[in-house]
Formats: sequence, C-alpha cells, structure tokens
Amino acid sequence: MIQSVIRQFFILLVIVIVVPPHLKSQTTSSGANDGFFLDLGIVIEPSTGDEEVNRLIKAPPEKVKLFIDKAPSGSVYMASTKELQETLARINHKIESLQLAFQRQTENLQKENHELRDIINNLIDQVESPVQDLEVVVESTTEERNSQVEEANEAPEVVAEDENPPVFNRMLYMNAVFAYQREDYQTATRQFSDLAVEASDDITAGNVLYWMADCYFQLGQPSKALSVLMQLDLFKESDKLDDSMILQGLAFRQLGEEEKAVAAFAGVVELYPESEYYRLAQMEYNRSLK
Repeated sequence: MIQSVIRQFFILLVIVIVVPPHLKSQTTSSGANDGFFLDLGIVIEPSTGDEEVNRLIKAPPEKVKLFIDKAPSGSVYMASTKELQETLARINHKIESLQLAFQRQTENLQKENHELRDIINNLIDQVESPVQDLEVVVESTTEERNSQVEEANEAPEVVAEDENPPVFNRMLYMNAVFAYQREDYQTATRQFSDLAVEASDDITAGNVLYWMADCYFQLGQPSKALSVLMQLDLFKESDKLDDSMILQGLAFRQLGEEEKAVAAFAGVVELYPESEYYRLAQMEYNRSLK
C-alpha cells in the first residue's frame, strides 16, 4: 500500500518536472510560427467549426483594368512614314514647278537677248553704212576738188562758158538720206530736190529720184511722185528702174487709174524677171486679169 502511494507520488513528480517545459517549448514554437505568418501578412485564426469554405471563383469587377506598357505600334510608324512621304512629294512638286518657271524665264530672257542682239546689229549696220558712204563722199569730194584745181592750173587761159557749173553736193545728199531713213519726208524731199542729179552718176541720180518720189508718195502726193519717176527713166544705168515701175503702179492705183497701174506691173513682169518685186508685180497683174 505504501509502495503504491510512493509510486504514484513519483509519477506525479515526474509529470510536474517534465510536462511544463515541453508545453513551454510548444508555446514558443507556436509563437514563432505565428510570428512568421504575421510577417507574411497572414493571420490564422483559431478554428471555431462554423467556417464555410466557398470554392467558387468570382469574375473580376469591371473596374479592374490591365495596364499595358504603351510602346509605339507599327501602325503609328507607318502613318508617320506616309505623312513624311506626302510632305516630300509636295516639296518635290514645288521644286519641279520652280524649275519649270525658271526654265521658261531663262528661255524668254534668251529670246529677248537674241532679239536685242539682232536689233543692235541692225543699228550698227545702219550706222556703219552711212559712215562708210560718208567717207566715200568725203573722198570723192576731195578728189573732185583736187581735180578741179589741177584742171584750173593746167588751163588757166580757158574761160568756162558757165561760171558756176552744177556740182553734186555729197554732204547734202547724205543729210537727205538720213532724213529719209528716219521718215522725215518733208525735209528729205526739200534736200533731195536741191541736189543737181545731172552732175552725178546714174546710180546716185536714180537713188535720189526714187527716194524723193517715195517721199511724195508717203506724203499722199502720188502726182508729184509720178512726175519725179518720169525723170528717173532717163538714167538707164540706174538700179532703181524696176522699183520705179512698181511705185508708178501704186501711184496710178492711188489716183484711180487702174489700167496704167496694171501696165506698170506688167512691165516689171516682162522686163525685170529677176527683180525682188517680181512676185508682187505678177500677183497684181494676175489679179487684174480675173
């Protein structure tokens, strides 16, 4: 009996000594575990037995949106490239338009320069020709004067029947030609009429008479023009005979004498086939036959 009591006491003592430290270690481990779960933001509550487990996965609310990194897409790149191409095309079109405009202006300038060059060349020719003629006139006048002096020295005893023989004034002739060229017909007719054509050669005399007749014709005096042209026919070596016949035809037509005009044109066709007025005369003559 006493041994049984001692055994029970001994067992109780062992329980008192062994069990409390073991419980304490479990409590510490549980606290550490709880602390670990607390660090993870998870709280494990003790089970009450009333918990309900629902395994249904609900759809996410409509307000939830997925945020995607917005990187430039291929469509944006293609749109930018297309706009750039259109811009370049417009620039090229403007450049081509400017090139065409510049080319047209260049061609117009070249054309104008060519026309101006021709005008200048014509003016130079017109100026040089009278100057050359003037030099010839001066030389001829000098030679004539020298010749007259020599003749006077060689035969001083000869007395001329005419104390003032006619002399063809070359300077007056050139002034008349200049007046005719600038269409100052009044001055030209006055100066031409003062010239002594009988003292010149047939070529010069023909020029004087033809140009004087043309001045009268341009002034609306065809009768005076015809009168002068009749004198020109006396100088057979003149190179203005065909011109004279054409001008006669025009003067007769202006006076209303169509038959005489046609006769003058026919004379050019028959007598001067190489004339520069041949076609004009032939056309006027053929028209009169219809």
